[in-house]
Amino acid sequence: MSVFTNPVTLTITAGDRDFTFRGQILDAKAFIGAWIESTTGVNPALESVLMVKHTETGTLNRRLLQRKTSLAPISGSTTRRPITINKSFIYDDNVTQAELEAENDIMVAAEAVTGFFDRFCRSEI
Repeated sequence: MSVFTNPVTLTITAGDRDFTFRGQILDAKAFIGAWIESTTGVNPALESVLMVKHTETGTLNRRLLQRKTSLAPISGSTTRRPITINKSFIYDDNVTQAELEAENDIMVAAEAVTGFFDRFCRSEI
């Protein structure tokens, strides 16, 4: 079963964004799936991807949700402006889904604290 429907529509403040499953990416040690954003309303020359990666080694499980995009160059430049955002979980086989979800809830709550994102992006501790 897929982690997202195909296509998947994500509703954000700026409006809906649609991603279509591109396929599984070959990797010797992981299962990787990629969803590509449709070009509707987005510059088709720019990359816009969601990736899910599952790795299991010994008793450790690794889960990654990654967002990659490249923004248009600023005026007077030809260099695209890349952005990569990772959300990752590394946990022992004996951790339950409920325990993992409870820990994720703490991270979501931390990100929701007023002013967190602004201070985080300014490298404040």
